[in-house]
Amino acid sequence: MLDAGRQRAKERDNRSFRNPGYAQTGTHAAVCVSWEDAKAFADWLSKITGKRTKLLSEAQWEYVARAGNTGRYPFGNTEADLCAFGNGADRSARAAMLPSNWDYLRCDDGHVHTAPVGSLRPMPSVSST
Repeated sequence: MLDAGRQRAKERDNRSFRNPGYAQTGTHAAVCVSWEDAKAFADWLSKITGKRTKLLSEAQWEYVARAGNTGRYPFGNTEADLCAFGNGADRSARAAMLPSNWDYLRCDDGHVHTAPVGSLRPMPSVSST
């Protein structure tokens, strides 16, 4: 839900990863998970596997996502490709009557909310020579 006075999302008491307010299946990424929840999961996984598991920092995630690419976006420089490589607030979301005061991408990834894993193009990798 959008807090109209401050233009930011606010939490709802009746939402969780089990009930985010829209259809999700096991092929979708986790949603409605706090940083604390994710950290607790990583700590639990470390304990049961005996291998250190941790959340990536923003810089580490960006480095991995870019796979060596140096363009404006992890996949290159073309804004028109945002919906081919990423899931975001786009024409699908606007058509579904999500908040009218959001800035929407001018492309369409075909998914109003989250996209199933594997439904978007993988980031191109840069070969090292």
